[in-house]
Amino acid sequence: ADVAPKLGAELAREAELYRKDLQPVIEEALTLSPVMQTQDGRYRSFHPQGFHDRGPLACILPETANIYSHCGPYHCDYLVSAAAMEVWLPLGLLSRDDPRVEGNFDVVEDVFLRDHPWLHRRKPGYDPNRDWLGAGWGYQSGWERMPDCYLILDDIPSFLRSWLNHCAVDINLGNWTFNEHTTFAANDKSHGNAVFLSNFRKMLVMEIGDALWLARATPRAWLEQGKRISVKNSPTHFGTVSYEIVSDVDNGRITATVEIPSRRAPKEVFLRFRHPKAAPIKSITVNGRESKDFDKDREVISLNGLKGTVAVRANY
Repeated sequence: ADVAPKLGAELAREAELYRKDLQPVIEEALTLSPVMQTQDGRYRSFHPQGFHDRGPLACILPETANIYSHCGPYHCDYLVSAAAMEVWLPLGLLSRDDPRVEGNFDVVEDVFLRDHPWLHRRKPGYDPNRDWLGAGWGYQSGWERMPDCYLILDDIPSFLRSWLNHCAVDINLGNWTFNEHTTFAANDKSHGNAVFLSNFRKMLVMEIGDALWLARATPRAWLEQGKRISVKNSPTHFGTVSYEIVSDVDNGRITATVEIPSRRAPKEVFLRFRHPKAAPIKSITVNGRESKDFDKDREVISLNGLKGTVAVRANY
């Protein structure tokens, strides 16, 4: 739209028609797929890997089916369903508040990622009831979209667990990439090289539509007393952004300096302080003035409409 307005408008219209065509198909797939029982005894919705599938392929196909023979028939049930959710959620084809979305991830975690052959291969004596915290990964970290979905849903504890478990089982420390396979080293696909850095970047700087998020998903330990989080010259859809967050939680405050991007101003800018003890924000100042523009439950400060260098202080 910026470089060819007429063509951009035509493509946008065509994309919107396609989005509307997808809506009833997604609804039908979710409605006709059988619910599945999760660990808490509830039955939850499951998004199949294909619109024509009725439930997970692992349950439909015979055990001898030679599909994805190197990683098993249920690989696609958690991988492709999560990849679909990663697309449907930002497009608004499914709402983040839709209980079927939460149900789908409960099924993926409890049924497919909690116990599978590769967990046992990587950890002899693996017990899904005892070692569940170390689950949450499948076979190919470069393909899996669970961390991305949790980021979109703003479920930060689940994002960190999923992403860090991928790191623990699959990271190539030589170049900070994921290997193709979690059970042996084979660093041979570009998306496997990219996804670690993509998740790491979104943890610190993430665009959602016309909104820019800063420090959306950082671990709480990163803001223990005296620690700081610093991002410099990070490219975004809106231009280059820099910020630094400094913790002085022992004295009841966290401060930040933010350089708002100027090339194309974001409609919204959100800054998150994840206090190491999850203490709620009591008050904030922005550029030395008291502001009420924060959400203490979500630990989020809004910096909408501001330009240039912005100084923020949160009091606890």
